[in-house]
Amino acid sequence: MPTYEYICRYCQQFLNVMATIKEKEEGLNPSCPECGSNEVRQSFSGVFFAMKGAGSSSSYSSSSGSSSSCGSCQSCK
Repeated sequence: MPTYEYICRYCQQFLNVMATIKEKEEGLNPSCPECGSNEVRQSFSGVFFAMKGAGSSSSYSSSSGSSSSCGSCQSCK
């Protein structure tokens, strides 16, 4: 089950919400456990995935705020 990260707009508390993709698509509306506010926004802090296939055993990981660049996409040039 995917975990979605949110941050409260009022107290800046981070919260992790486990929900199915269907629940997310139907309008997941979590509330902050610290202050109870429903004013939260989704935060994207990191990504990790592994590519599997014929002769491929590479993986890629990234986190927000990273100063690294791939050098091949438009935003890194």
